[in-house]
Amino acid sequence: MSGLRIVLLEDDANDAELIQELLQADHLCCEIVRVQSRADFEAALKTVGIDLILSDYQLPAFDGLSALEIAQSERPEVPFILVSGTLGEELAVEALKSGATDFVLKTRLSRLVPAVRRALREAGERAERKNVEQALHRSEMYLAEAQRLSHTGSFGWNLSSGDIYWSDETYRIFELDAAIKPTVQAIIDRTHPDDRVRLQQIIDRAASERKAFTVEHRLLMADASIKYVRAVAHGVSDSDPDRFRFVGAVMDITERKRTEQTLLERESKIRRLVDANIIGIIVWNFDGEILEANDAFLRIVGYEREDIGSGRVGWRDLTPQEWLPRSERALVEAGQTGRAQPYEKEYIRRDGSRVPVMVGLATFDASGTEGVAFVLDLTERKRAETEAHESERRYREVQRELAHANRVATMGQLTASIAHEVNQPIAATVTNAQAALRWLNAQPPEVEKARQALGRIVNDGNWAADVIGRIRELIRKTPPRKEPVDINKAIREVIELTRGEAWKHGASVQTHLADRLPLIEGDRVQLQQVLLNLLINAMEVMSGVSDGVRELLISTARADSGCVLVTVLDSGPGFAADSAERLFAPFYTTKPTGLGMGLPICRSIVEAHGGRLWASANVPRGAIFQFTVPAHPDTSS
Repeated sequence: MSGLRIVLLEDDANDAELIQELLQADHLCCEIVRVQSRADFEAALKTVGIDLILSDYQLPAFDGLSALEIAQSERPEVPFILVSGTLGEELAVEALKSGATDFVLKTRLSRLVPAVRRALREAGERAERKNVEQALHRSEMYLAEAQRLSHTGSFGWNLSSGDIYWSDETYRIFELDAAIKPTVQAIIDRTHPDDRVRLQQIIDRAASERKAFTVEHRLLMADASIKYVRAVAHGVSDSDPDRFRFVGAVMDITERKRTEQTLLERESKIRRLVDANIIGIIVWNFDGEILEANDAFLRIVGYEREDIGSGRVGWRDLTPQEWLPRSERALVEAGQTGRAQPYEKEYIRRDGSRVPVMVGLATFDASGTEGVAFVLDLTERKRAETEAHESERRYREVQRELAHANRVATMGQLTASIAHEVNQPIAATVTNAQAALRWLNAQPPEVEKARQALGRIVNDGNWAADVIGRIRELIRKTPPRKEPVDINKAIREVIELTRGEAWKHGASVQTHLADRLPLIEGDRVQLQQVLLNLLINAMEVMSGVSDGVRELLISTARADSGCVLVTVLDSGPGFAADSAERLFAPFYTTKPTGLGMGLPICRSIVEAHGGRLWASANVPRGAIFQFTVPAHPDTSS
């Protein structure tokens, strides 16, 4: 025994030296810290690694019993031996009762070394026992916590006595008070009625055959909820057969059962979906293999199940080269996120034809090496889209034919006005030609005046050509064009073309055209057709007004959302407020000779330009027709 550290409470230096010599003589290598006062003693107790306290009983200002009391408070684990020459039997007994390990009289110091050795041995045993107890306590605590976290309790069952032991977690699983003694009947009573007979048979067989058993059953709790548990036990015995017992564990597997049930239901739904063959479904892997396919998928690609099952045909083999990069990107996306957004592609059918499909991917697990694909045949949808596009094309063609017919019919109404517009420059040309001849026949000839007359003839010819050109453009059948159009200029040209019609109906045409309007995007001829219809309609309805002024006002302005607003306002008889929308219904007309197609065609033209055409009542009388057309993107700012 070496390296001892001893606190010696002793006021006599000779006695202290004697004690140290006795210990060393018996090969007790030690370091002795000698103290004489209460303060020094308390300070010494605070040092680390004290193995033993030796204390005199009687000191000048201190005593051994007081030191014992302090030691029991501060360092109860350290052995305390009283070494005194004045200690009587009663004081010795009192000291032992107070916690002293031993006492030695200075007159019999031969007992000191054995007492020290015994005290140190017992202290070591106590320390070791305490460590074992602490380790056991920690182990029990860890076990209890592990059982709580894993929902696994433990139990023991002594067959000879019938005693059953349950851990705390087992009580929690069965939701029984720990004060209740567990019995086989208590277990049966807590078991679901439908499982009781089966469980009782398993318990009886285990008790009879003394063999390990495993059982899963349900518990019916006090609140009528159901738990699923799994019990596992094996036998433990020694030479005495009467001491045979079962030791086992009971696990709460309710969550596992619920998860299994959810998975089974989900698998059943997926299986029903696969077997229903509503859409194509395949199970694939990253290597390109098709592991499983339903009948719907086989119909889509035209292959037999043997072709897929043999591994001769993979999903990459079915994919055209130009679609492979898109498919690989979807595969990477599914590997990273667990699924890929549905995308369109094509498959190559067995006969070499192609089938358009929409594919969605999902992986089975985080590895992303296998997954499921849902394949939707788009053949019918693509066919329907093609037919819809063709129908739309035919509709637009009929609409253009109808618009052209409407323009021709409108121009027919303007025959007199057109003749008047053309006759004016022709008459002026004849007049200027006659004047030029007179100036040339004069003696001497008036060359300068003849030149001026000839210049007017050129201007009149250009005027007539412009009028005829505008008429030809309105009548000619041409495909629609999208180009920048100056709406104010287009309005002025239509007003010039209808001047004769306005004079015939006694209408006064006024304009209020906004400056610096942006160009609009559209077909100038179609937009002029709209204006022409609106102006002719206004002039015709105002011809029936016998009193008041027949005024027609055309104005332009900027509108919201980057549009230009055109307004045609007349002072005719107007219409009822509730019939404004009916004016645009096909074949609805208020004119005796009208077909009721002009305004519907006008609205379809404006809407094809991305605008809107509507009507409202004018106050105090008349009608207001307005339409908006988006500005050309390059000039809208």
